[in-house]
Amino acid sequence: MLREKVRDETDPRSIVPSDINLEKWNIFGTKNSRGLRILKREFQLNGKKQIQMVRVGLEGSTQTLTAEEAKIFYLLLDLWDKNGRSAEGTVYGSFRQIFGRLQGHTALPAGQKKRYGTWQRKWFSEKLNRLMSIPIVFEAAYRNKDGTTRDLESFTLLSKATLFERNKASNTKQLYFDLSHFTIHPVIVKSILEKNMKPILVNVVTGLKKDLSIILYRHLDIIMADKTHFERMVDDLKEEFGLVIARKDNVLRELRECCAELEGVDVTTGRIIYCRVEKAVDGRNWKVVVRKGKQLPQLPAKLSTEGSVVSREEEELMEFYRTLDPEKRVLIDSRRDTIEIGRASCRE
Repeated sequence: MLREKVRDETDPRSIVPSDINLEKWNIFGTKNSRGLRILKREFQLNGKKQIQMVRVGLEGSTQTLTAEEAKIFYLLLDLWDKNGRSAEGTVYGSFRQIFGRLQGHTALPAGQKKRYGTWQRKWFSEKLNRLMSIPIVFEAAYRNKDGTTRDLESFTLLSKATLFERNKASNTKQLYFDLSHFTIHPVIVKSILEKNMKPILVNVVTGLKKDLSIILYRHLDIIMADKTHFERMVDDLKEEFGLVIARKDNVLRELRECCAELEGVDVTTGRIIYCRVEKAVDGRNWKVVVRKGKQLPQLPAKLSTEGSVVSREEEELMEFYRTLDPEKRVLIDSRRDTIEIGRASCRE
């Protein structure tokens, strides 16, 4: 019989599941992002060019999903996960609870409450509206658990959100816990319940200050799942992330600040031990260089052993591990074995 460990909300290794299709694309932009964003990938399959496309937003609209919406979405996923992952995707919570975690106000002394103003509630309501109204359209890009691809899939991150308001509740005699609730879109819920997911370190993401840090972190977290080294030209990253920063020196400054924030933080398969902007070999261009430490999580050998203690986080890491190609699994296993041998030598 599997038993779950009690999760600590302040633990930086606290894991929340997300739809792996969302994590494989840069669906979130910065505060300066505006309007419809089109993400495209091309590859060869059986000698024919294949195109995958994801559209975020609506043509003619100035709104899009940003890293601020990402934080709120992951916190709602976390609440849904902690409350048993209902098939309906319903999350019960409060503005104070979620906004407090965004601001890092969860560790206040007993009996002390942080007061939030009208503008903060308005800001939060606007973010919820974006999560409910901005569509994400996958064209030949949404992969099912069995590896097949859907020709077209469209959804928003939330399908419903109702925020408690004290003055309205007093008039309608509606209870506090009845009013504040949010519903994660059924497409996302179904994907996670089918284990078609990617684990996310929710407290790492919500603790990052810069929008670009969150965007770069999400990219590194999935692309370095089987790698310890990453390099990418700054111009390529600017295009991939859709950065609307004109001056090259401003782009470099932003990336340097992001690297400073990311260096030393955990990813789901280790820790970023080096993150810098460096000169390219040609001496004219610049690149981002990232190295990951070897402190990979120890994956349980079996999930069905009677009496074993396996947490939900470990199950999710195993599910992500199973989605990797066999060659990537061998690489991870070899690194893990090297670490365990080193630990055993230290103990001796």
